[in-house]
Amino acid sequence: MEKLVDEYLHPAARRLDVRHRILLLMGPVSGGKSTLVTLLKRGLEEYSRTEEGAVYAIKGCPMHEEPLHLVPAAVRDAFAREYNLHIEGELCPACRLRVETEYGGRIEEVPVERIFFSEEQRVGIGTFAPSDPKSQDIAEYGAESDPRA
Repeated sequence: MEKLVDEYLHPAARRLDVRHRILLLMGPVSGGKSTLVTLLKRGLEEYSRTEEGAVYAIKGCPMHEEPLHLVPAAVRDAFAREYNLHIEGELCPACRLRVETEYGGRIEEVPVERIFFSEEQRVGIGTFAPSDPKSQDIAEYGAESDPRA
């Protein structure tokens, strides 16, 4: 766990190149991969419930949009200098539409709420169940021996 934090998570948090990588856990059965992922998810859930780990989102956004994405691109450099905070990404289409239609472009009026990570409620933590590519859509071709399968 310490190695993962030191070699992957801390550099990603400092915006180093590792943040653009996918973390792939490989190893033998019963090697602790699933346990490690479960511990990370539980840790994130618990941390988001502390004051230090507070996370905020645009209220009513199905994607739990980052409120800092409301800051216009034209002022982000000045914002970064003033607050020592770099903003990456853009508003999701749903929030962009809401800002224009509901708030008349007045970003300061968009409501923000605190959210808590929850795998069960699909907030901040998602799951992906890999599957065997050989088993997908084989039935469509009738047999695994079919070259299209």
